[in-house]
Amino acid sequence: MKQQFVVIGASAAGISAITTFMKLSSESPIVCITQEQELPYNKCFLADYLSGVKTEQQVFLKQQSFFENPLLSFKLGVSVISIDRQKKQVQCSDGTVVDYTQLLLAVGSSMHMPAIKGFEGACNLFQFHTLNDAQLLLQYCTEQNAKRAVVIGGGLSGLECADSLRLRGIKVTVIERESQVMPRQLTLKAAEFVHNAMNVAGVELLSGVSVDHVVNVNGTITQVVLENGQQLETDLVVCALGVRPNSELAHHAGLAVEHGAVVTNEFLQTNDPSIFVAGDVAQVTDVFTHQKIRSCAWPDAVQQGMYAATNMAGTEKKYPGTTTTTSTSFFGIKLWCAGSLKELDVSYNSKLYQTSELFEHIVFKNQIVKGFITLGSKTNASALRQSLLTQTPYGTQE
Repeated sequence: MKQQFVVIGASAAGISAITTFMKLSSESPIVCITQEQELPYNKCFLADYLSGVKTEQQVFLKQQSFFENPLLSFKLGVSVISIDRQKKQVQCSDGTVVDYTQLLLAVGSSMHMPAIKGFEGACNLFQFHTLNDAQLLLQYCTEQNAKRAVVIGGGLSGLECADSLRLRGIKVTVIERESQVMPRQLTLKAAEFVHNAMNVAGVELLSGVSVDHVVNVNGTITQVVLENGQQLETDLVVCALGVRPNSELAHHAGLAVEHGAVVTNEFLQTNDPSIFVAGDVAQVTDVFTHQKIRSCAWPDAVQQGMYAATNMAGTEKKYPGTTTTTSTSFFGIKLWCAGSLKELDVSYNSKLYQTSELFEHIVFKNQIVKGFITLGSKTNASALRQSLLTQTPYGTQE
């Protein structure tokens, strides 16, 4: 059988892998299967699209000429139902069977929708994870002239969505069951800086409380009722309660899965030597803690796709690992954080600097950054990140 690369998923990791295949193996056919209806797009730009900063066309990743490559076949709006590892075939939802010699799982993650009373059948309940999610939300806001919105979840997606909606003139309330926003990434003091920025931007934050139920009138949510009895009138609800890796396909195929992520070796290869994994669904190694983690950052997915494809094409290239990194902008501030500041090694030093316009929390050892959080309109994130990734001294720490 002639070598054929099959990629399941067309986001950061998948498109990076396809681009790499085209460079390294110019004669091998490539099949990309994605359940999304749209051509590949940059999820990092969804908030800009929702706010109106970017047009829909500016969200897409590639020009039309990319898809005209005769060796590349795209199956849009098609899911993979199962993987037959013995026959090296994937069964698709459209009834077709696709053969592979090397298979890449770049299936990403999905957002969790909780079973809250009143959600069922609501026409104004949305998620914020895909381009289709953003399109539906934008269409509803425009057609219904929405004035009020409740965003459930104060994580990265929830805050980006809240900021985009407020830039469209919508009054937004964010509900976070923890005592602070972004509890996985930020320390309490850093979160307080974000809380203040939200307040200045006119976005209400209700933390330390959960939704009890919503009032659904003839298929439209009109009110969100919290566990403390507080009632919030609203025109729409966005549920942004975090994502889970799409590892079910790998699990049913008998691939090793731990904590929801697909286990990989240093070549991003699974326990089946013909199947590789990259992106949100992959379990990789943190270069500093040496712990197994999932990196959900777009640049990491791009890099993993490139490394996986290089190995699939026959050139061994060890993936060096990564470290947890988050970068975004909302409520008039830029946020960068990398490494862990919550469980500090006793040999590390910590430096905290804060003004009304800038927040920096740096953890270092021997002038080398081990983790940091920066918030503000202007930050030193680039230099901090360089020190962290290269493990070279940053400035003069005392």
